[in-house]
Amino acid sequence: MRRRAPPSGVVSPIACRDPARERADLNRRRPWRLPVPISRSPVQRADYSPPPTQLPDVPDNAPPPVPPTPPPFSWTGIYIGVHGGATNTTTTSNASCQDIPGPFTYTSSCLGDSFGPLFQQGSLDFSNIHAGGGVQAGGRVQFGILVVGIDIDVTRLSGSDKETYVAFDTESGFDTTVEQHMRWFGTTRATAGIAFGNILIFVTGGVAVGDVEYGVGVQNYATEFQSVVQVGYVAGGGFEIGLGVISFRGEFLHFDLGDETVTNGMNGDSLTSSTFENTGDTFRFAINFRLN
Repeated sequence: MRRRAPPSGVVSPIACRDPARERADLNRRRPWRLPVPISRSPVQRADYSPPPTQLPDVPDNAPPPVPPTPPPFSWTGIYIGVHGGATNTTTTSNASCQDIPGPFTYTSSCLGDSFGPLFQQGSLDFSNIHAGGGVQAGGRVQFGILVVGIDIDVTRLSGSDKETYVAFDTESGFDTTVEQHMRWFGTTRATAGIAFGNILIFVTGGVAVGDVEYGVGVQNYATEFQSVVQVGYVAGGGFEIGLGVISFRGEFLHFDLGDETVTNGMNGDSLTSSTFENTGDTFRFAINFRLN
């Protein structure tokens, strides 16, 4: 059936419908059901904005947030570094002379008037300070405040020690020269210390090895040289300050490389021997770089 159009001047009830009001009336009539969403007109959707976010109230006198506490300093790790300092070498030379039997024993002998009693035997102490520098490596492990580790280092030294004394009688004098040159020395040491945060106080000790050249000379004869590698002991202590992966160290070491005897044959006329007692003290500063 065809719907008849309303008379002119009469508004159709369908054209006057308000969907939003109808849904609101429907929600009031059935409160036990979920409300029907009320649609907005396109103008309302464009103008809609959500309510502002409410932040919690913070009093003005609240203390600032506490930053996280950094982890405590640890001495555990492997390191390499460089060092430099001064070494005071001390040498005691005990000299003696021995006759070689032969037809010219009187004129060239140790007991003859040509040399006199001072040449037969004597002791001479001499020392000198040498600059030196080198490299080191090692590792440490920390247990609470106790720190233990191993240190290995090699040091190159400059200069030499040389002293001359005169053996003479009433007729003549003969210069006798003894000398020592320590080219390098190295140590392998165990260390143990107490850590106060990033400050370490330690003691150390171990084995020392040195390359030393000795010489004994007599006037009118060539100087007899002898190079040896000597092994002895080393002991000392020091401190170290850690700053991140870098640390600064100061240490004192005393070493003793034992004795070495050098003989000058004096072209077969006599034998002049000198026994060297080689000790020394070194004080040096070092910079270490931790690798882990």
